[in-house]
Amino acid sequence: MGSGSGKGLPDAVTGAWPRATVQTCVIHLMRASLRFASKRDHPALVPALKAIYTAPTEQALQEFSVSEFGQRCPAIVRTRQAAWNEFTSDPV
Repeated sequence: MGSGSGKGLPDAVTGAWPRATVQTCVIHLMRASLRFASKRDHPALVPALKAIYTAPTEQALQEFSVSEFGQRCPAIVRTRQAAWNEFTSDPV
């Protein structure tokens, strides 16, 4: 992400093409999330994060936010919340 109050690529794309849909890649979102946790936690954290990106609603993210990992790694929760709209958008 760049400096300033913008959100980088999503803002640049929608600035040029206002009707565009920007969707975040699951791999990039996973990498961004895992940066905030110890590597020893990754084997248990990956399935917990998968439950969020395969869920049909934001309920799984809410459950994760109050879980042990969500409490220990609030930056993961913030990362997921910030990306929710771009990640879950249905292409038109």
